[in-house]
Amino acid sequence: MTKFISGNYYDGFYKYDKKSGYGEMYWLDKKEIYKGFWEKDKQNGFGEHIWLEKPSKSKSLRNRY
Repeated sequence: MTKFISGNYYDGFYKYDKKSGYGEMYWLDKKEIYKGFWEKDKQNGFGEHIWLEKPSKSKSLRNRY
């Protein structure tokens, strides 16, 4: 697991010091999670990105992509 100064962390595989293959990224400062595949530090292929937002009339508490 790689923990960043911000408190965010990544648990997964690397190739040439870049996120590659399956991994899970947790952005605690933005309240987002991505669980899925990476290539060259970018989300790529199958995965699920979830972010939490403040509730409002037009938004739900959870959003997924």
